Amino acid sequence: MLKSNDIYTINVKNDIEYLTFNRLMAFREINHAYILKTNNMNFRLGPNRENIEIVNKNLKKTCDALSFDFKGIARPNYMHTNNVRVIDADFNDDIALEDRPDLSGDKFPNTDALITNMSQIPILSTNADCNLILVFDPIKRVIANVHAGWRGTVSKILKNAISKLKLEFGSKPQDILLFFCPSIRKCHYEVDEQVYTQFKKTFEYTGKMQEIALKGEYRDGKQRYLLDIVLPNKLLAIEEGILEKNIVDSGVCSYCESYKVHSKRAEGDNFGLGAALIQIN
Repeated sequence: MLKSNDIYTINVKNDIEYLTFNRLMAFREINHAYILKTNNMNFRLGPNRENIEIVNKNLKKTCDALSFDFKGIARPNYMHTNNVRVIDADFNDDIALEDRPDLSGDKFPNTDALITNMSQIPILSTNADCNLILVFDPIKRVIANVHAGWRGTVSKILKNAISKLKLEFGSKPQDILLFFCPSIRKCHYEVDEQVYTQFKKTFEYTGKMQEIALKGEYRDGKQRYLLDIVLPNKLLAIEEGILEKNIVDSGVCSYCESYKVHSKRAEGDNFGLGAALIQIN
């Protein structure tokens, strides 16, 4: 059962149920939330963006209740890449001309992570099993929101995001904090030999493959594996100099908690999407 603990708090405001990280809440200059599926909260646009009005309504409701700047929302289009973009002053010029945010992600094509040091720009990511990793450097006052499914993990998008924080904002790795939102965990993330092989090729050097993947069922003539897509990202962060004590993991499995958290594996083709937002106030 999903309930508050030493790592996170489950909150309810205006019928919106959401998760916040206790450690991140200590920084008053930051606003963040992971929105749960309670009361039909869903942020999936649909294959043809047919649900854009519903998503727009849900985001407006979220922003009004939780003090995010609705008009300033920045959202990438999530193509399972390792591409990271920085939001700069040009983005403010664009949104000044519009009535609502670009929920399609067209402003940040072929992108899966955004970084900014600008105020009142909520960075939005959505998931239904993939990693969403909130990043904060309290010294340089810069944030990031990283979307890393298995493809993004194999192509090391989190490593790219941390490198960009260092190079473009002067962040020191020992100052950077990482927060892993609810996502599917090894207990329920079954993959085929092809995906396992890519992880083995990429992460065998860590000596942690036995922890990253367990041999699962042999079914329909194919070997299956239970894959951990959180641990490899933690290992990549540590390689970049992030301190283990600064890596905070919700530990929430989206499949196990699918009554509260959207999960494609649990919900099937009509899955919804949860949303993580982070903003400098």
